[in-house]
Amino acid sequence: MRKKLLIVVMVLLALSVRAQFRETTWGMTEEEVINLEGEPIRVDSIDPATGEILITKRLIYEDEILDSDVEVTFLFEEGNLVGAYYEFEDVEFDRLKTILREKHGPTEEGWSDFWVIEEINTEIMLYGEKGKHGWAQCTYLDKEYVDKKSREADEKRAQEDKEAKGKL
Repeated sequence: MRKKLLIVVMVLLALSVRAQFRETTWGMTEEEVINLEGEPIRVDSIDPATGEILITKRLIYEDEILDSDVEVTFLFEEGNLVGAYYEFEDVEFDRLKTILREKHGPTEEGWSDFWVIEEINTEIMLYGEKGKHGWAQCTYLDKEYVDKKSREADEKRAQEDKEAKGKL
């Protein structure tokens, strides 16, 4: 009886997981994303603008959304999906923002282009020029990953402050 109950609970938990970006969920492996999205047009871990090696690995795809060519990028750290973004070449920023508000509700208080969606453990940021037609980026990040990186940065800053006080 206990075994059957455990199986039922596990199935219900598995069914309750909602996609966080497209059909993916945070923590998926590169292989799992490729199985869902197909082969990427590009895979890299080097910033093309600077030539620097990135902490994250990127799987890059092409799509069309809102009549705009879009680069869809999945970000991995230590082999697990931690974020993703759409990079639009030519989109109406305000239209994109309206669609995000209709889907996710109001933005966080004090922010005009930032959402925290607790139900799917996701932070969403929108970049671009308000009232303009052109480039825009919509970034989705694993909230646990963001919180972890924020804690690490705070700890590093505290350690640097402690070391600086020791030298004064």
